Amino acid sequence: MSELRIVAGIDVGSACVKALVLDNERQILGRAVVQTTGYFQQRIREALDNALDEAQKVSSDLERICVTGFGAKCAEFADGVHVRDATCHARGAFHHFPEPLTVVDLGSRDPTVIRVDDQGDRTDTRSLRKCAVGVGNFLTYAAKVL
Repeated sequence: MSELRIVAGIDVGSACVKALVLDNERQILGRAVVQTTGYFQQRIREALDNALDEAQKVSSDLERICVTGFGAKCAEFADGVHVRDATCHARGAFHHFPEPLTVVDLGSRDPTVIRVDDQGDRTDTRSLRKCAVGVGNFLTYAAKVL
């Protein structure tokens, strides 16, 4: 039987910081979402600590920490593993739908369309940077009001 390995993934977005703690069987042990307010470093640590608390783990249990997102460079304690947002979206979508597909990311900044091949690799990425910036924030606020 293989040794249980624990890893964390953190998405440092412009609106929220999301953290996930997983084992080597890809089972979610803990998760957290915190609003991105104040200093990124504090929100990153808060999200990771909350996910670790839910997982009943501590930082020293983590074998690796992977970071992505708008403020990823602010996660100074990460292992230097910074993955592009589009690659994370492609892998996550392919995990749930293992076939070629198109992913549309309506994040709080700029929307992105991502093509994924039959191996789960990102083959093309297109961002809509001019007129659609902020559409994710708009949808979030509209959903709260409606």
